[in-house]
Amino acid sequence: MHPFHSVGIWVQKHFPEHRIFDACKTVTTDIGNKLTEIMDMSQAPDYYLCNRPKRPKFDIAQYVSSQNILVPRHFSDIDEALDSILDRSILILRSEHPQDYDGRSWDLPSWEIHKKEWEKFEVYSEGQKTSNSWKNIDTIMLLYSRELKKVCTDIGIDPEQVSYSVWEYIPGDNYAIVADMWVLGRYHIYEKKQSAGKLYKVLDIDKNDKIPSLYQELISQYEKVRNFERFDPKNCPIMEFQHSCNIQNEQEIYFLQYLRTRNQNICDWKLDREMELWEIKARFVRGVTPPEGIIMPFDTEQLRFDVSLNEFCQYPQKHNEWYVLSSNTASLSRNNNTLNASIESLVQGYKAICMVIDRATEAVAQGDIWKILQDHTGRSFIHKPEISLAINHDDGKILFPWLNRIKEHAYIRVVSDGDNAFLKRVDLMI
Repeated sequence: MHPFHSVGIWVQKHFPEHRIFDACKTVTTDIGNKLTEIMDMSQAPDYYLCNRPKRPKFDIAQYVSSQNILVPRHFSDIDEALDSILDRSILILRSEHPQDYDGRSWDLPSWEIHKKEWEKFEVYSEGQKTSNSWKNIDTIMLLYSRELKKVCTDIGIDPEQVSYSVWEYIPGDNYAIVADMWVLGRYHIYEKKQSAGKLYKVLDIDKNDKIPSLYQELISQYEKVRNFERFDPKNCPIMEFQHSCNIQNEQEIYFLQYLRTRNQNICDWKLDREMELWEIKARFVRGVTPPEGIIMPFDTEQLRFDVSLNEFCQYPQKHNEWYVLSSNTASLSRNNNTLNASIESLVQGYKAICMVIDRATEAVAQGDIWKILQDHTGRSFIHKPEISLAINHDDGKILFPWLNRIKEHAYIRVVSDGDNAFLKRVDLMI
């Protein structure tokens, strides 16, 4: 039984006196059918879903390069790389796993090898630097392989399928581009500049005639790759690029990686009404509902991600996986606690229909929420659920009673057109 179908049954059992839920049952059933169709990515005409590469980064780079897109030099093994790279170059050991293409994103570590003179090299891993001679390179590669297997085991993917490829490091500024799933002509750009730190932007190319030339070129490259024969053009992948200057001081854009998210489904309506009494406006919106909205069921037996609620860490299997509230853990590293690993697993596994982050106050609108977005995992939080919203923490206390230490259920209606979203607690309404 689809989760949306079970919502109406659960509500009628526990709240027969609330007339609103008779309508909710019909709405959620219809929405469930629609979202099931949207979420079924297996029908997409995507070569790599039917022919899963053992090394997605390496194999897809080979393909993209064959289509006349610039890609950094990449090598099958360390010996090939050492024979090709000059002294004072930097090599990147990048993990490879078959699930990388449409599964968890950026979970496995990358190591840097800085090639020095006089048969010396330095290894940078997990923020630490060690110096070695080339005669120890096989030991370093063995340590890297062991680290990959350990992380695979920790996050629950097959450690026997993990491997690595070796890449030449291209200095410059890093960009990730994502086409919006619901709004045509909208792009999410994640910028990590060497000189100016991190930046997140949303661009509507049909509404903005002053888009910088670099962004225009990045979007052009994104759409070119997205429409290659082996990819599904309906999908809105997270695509990573490196912007650099060559020896002749010419600007170059290198393709780095392609990660699937959801398929595009353009919104055909606008949320232009006034807010109802007790409705709350989201501070950040990505995703669309039907005009009548969707109903999100939350109770004390379902997901409520707060660092003080440790019960979820012990029994995650009994919780609802379709609706996620991320509270205090949203801006923390996944390595800090089991709770973050659990929320990542749900979101990165495409299980969450709606994710709500309750840390977007006005004071941190340019702080915490954007830090969340810049993190590799945070991009999954925003682009892999059907709907991702951020709200003020005080508004969260109105919507979600357990944030006030009150153990009771809550039904939240979300109405969103991709630009604006209203949330309202409806289980208290008659």
